[in-house]
Amino acid sequence: HFTGANLDLRDTYEWGIKQLEIINERMWSAAKKLYPDAKTLREVADRLDSDPRYTVEGEEELLKKLREFITAAVERLDGKEFDIDPRIRNCEARLAPPGGASAAYYMGPSEDLSRPGTTWYPTMGRKTFGWWHIVSTWYHEAVPGHHLQCATVAIEKDRLSRFQINGAWISGYGEGWALYAERFMNELGAFDEPGIEMGYLSAQALRAARIVVDIGMHLGYTDFDGKVWNAESSRKLLNEQALLDEDHSRSETDRYLGWPGQAISYKVGERVWMKAREDAKARLGSAFSLKKFHTYALKIGPMGLDPFAVELASWDGK
Repeated sequence: HFTGANLDLRDTYEWGIKQLEIINERMWSAAKKLYPDAKTLREVADRLDSDPRYTVEGEEELLKKLREFITAAVERLDGKEFDIDPRIRNCEARLAPPGGASAAYYMGPSEDLSRPGTTWYPTMGRKTFGWWHIVSTWYHEAVPGHHLQCATVAIEKDRLSRFQINGAWISGYGEGWALYAERFMNELGAFDEPGIEMGYLSAQALRAARIVVDIGMHLGYTDFDGKVWNAESSRKLLNEQALLDEDHSRSETDRYLGWPGQAISYKVGERVWMKAREDAKARLGSAFSLKKFHTYALKIGPMGLDPFAVELASWDGK
């Protein structure tokens, strides 16, 4: 339902474990550049949260930085890796109302574009914010992530049905793109500074850890201590290896328990997006254009990952 793909769940679970190991290894490399005396990744995250180089004080300052960040991302990418339609260059940033989940989120524009796409940041009562992990998240939520994806679909009225534009959301395709967007910005060097790199890697680790604990809890697989995955071991993994704080670890675990299968769609989707791009590069050779790939893949609209892979395999590069 959430991926639109026929998955081998045991194989996907084992792949998630391996991905988490690879990401944690790179996290340690970044950690040694930041705090050479750190004993755990959790300690690194806690120190980053109080390091003035990587924090933002106050809600107004946070909103200012988020809005400037989105504008800079549009300027950096438009005309190079993407052709961003003038109608969707604007993406707003707002503070989320209280009472929701602890994760940031995006809402697409209205059908007539009178309301722009909007990113939302939940403060959870805090006044100091860790910019070190917000950077990667805002590439995911705004540009080139969900905003470019959803707003592009919104203006494709001549090609797509109203159902495709407004109701055909598939997490594997949608969240897979947003996670691909984070990885793509990594390829462009957006996370070369060690603290910001740690934020990007913690986001990647979260998506790999989700595969492990979501599949593990619901299918009764054993955790790294030889016991069946449960809420406690899930929170521990998210806190220590994906670097979520206690509140966020608890919120995420509740999410997986109440929404089985959705959390794996991010990393599984990213894998399909990356493979589609690399296969197109190999197939088309010098005729491959990254900008054309992005344009085509976003304009076809949301669909399951299996038909998406078939569709991209037949792309002629135009």
